[in-house]
Amino acid sequence: MTGRERIQAAFAFQPTDRVPIFEQTVASRVASEAFGRPLDIGAGDLRYKEAVASLAGEQAHREFVARMLDDVAWLYRQMGFDMIRMPWREKRTPARKIDESTYFFGNEDGAWSLARYSPEAASWHDVDNHLRRGGVDVLVPEIRSAVESFDGPKPPSDDELADWDELCRLAGPDLARACGCGGVGVLMYEPAWLEAMMLYPDLVGEYLSHRCEEQLLAIEVYHQHGADVCLAGGDLAMNTGPAYSPAMFRRLVLPHLKRITAKCHELEMRYIFRTDGWTWPIADMLFDESGVDGYGEIDRQAGMKLDELRARFGRLCLFGNVDCAAALTQGTVDDVRRATEQNLAETGGIGHVLGSSNSIVYETPPANLLAMFETAKNFRR
Repeated sequence: MTGRERIQAAFAFQPTDRVPIFEQTVASRVASEAFGRPLDIGAGDLRYKEAVASLAGEQAHREFVARMLDDVAWLYRQMGFDMIRMPWREKRTPARKIDESTYFFGNEDGAWSLARYSPEAASWHDVDNHLRRGGVDVLVPEIRSAVESFDGPKPPSDDELADWDELCRLAGPDLARACGCGGVGVLMYEPAWLEAMMLYPDLVGEYLSHRCEEQLLAIEVYHQHGADVCLAGGDLAMNTGPAYSPAMFRRLVLPHLKRITAKCHELEMRYIFRTDGWTWPIADMLFDESGVDGYGEIDRQAGMKLDELRARFGRLCLFGNVDCAAALTQGTVDDVRRATEQNLAETGGIGHVLGSSNSIVYETPPANLLAMFETAKNFRR
């Protein structure tokens, strides 16, 4: 079977010649050590390097992207993954460099952020921005301005599509192709957004409606460029539960998620909602009413277990769940093998695409990465 056929079979709950496997992100350091060659493929160091390349100029950025796409396609073929996706990237160009690890985006008179790279953990994230300084008083005028100026959805950029087309070409025709469009929700890591949801729900709802229009158009365009899966959703939960109430999810998120999944099904595409955290308080809405086909970033540490999900949602395709916060990062090779076998035992390898509970993070021993997928490939139902 080809990778595409295995992924299609997983969504249809049909048997495959082996368990389908996929990882949405592998940290560059882990892959480089595992295969003994430099690879720029994912996690914070990849986004940091792209920011540096962007600031160096258009030519430097083009050269970086070309290497990155080649590395990603090579790794996915080498690992035998059944689906490919574009890694998370830094799409912003810094306004200036503060020091070797810190970069400023935007401008002091408007939206801005300060991002910092930590080589010890290969992390790249905003450490400060205008919303954290100004809170909801700054955010709400921005939302209102975006709503009032909205004049229809804009398609993905030519550069974005060109990168996607090149990745698909390098990966070859046999893999399923997962685009990242179709996300819906608010930024749970920015308190101002959560506050705005509570204080101005109608305004936030109108904003999300416009963003939904953007996503619907993007899904159509990526489908025309060969995508057959949307790997999207959006983080909305922590280990203790969703960042906002079930009532708020039903009011502000669920209607748009239904529109997105309906568009995917109209195009004969599949939709995977990915989020960390304990999602049981909204599970019936998220995994049944919404019409999603799959669930990714299934957070083992937060208490999301495959056998319980299968018992409740019998036709939900499950992606990942080998604990990346414990077994993969802290365990031995034997621990990883046992965790992988437990995952597969809970589903029988049917309607299940084996992978981590989120991604292969920087701290993962390379041997553990290889052991997880070797175990999956050797699994017999």
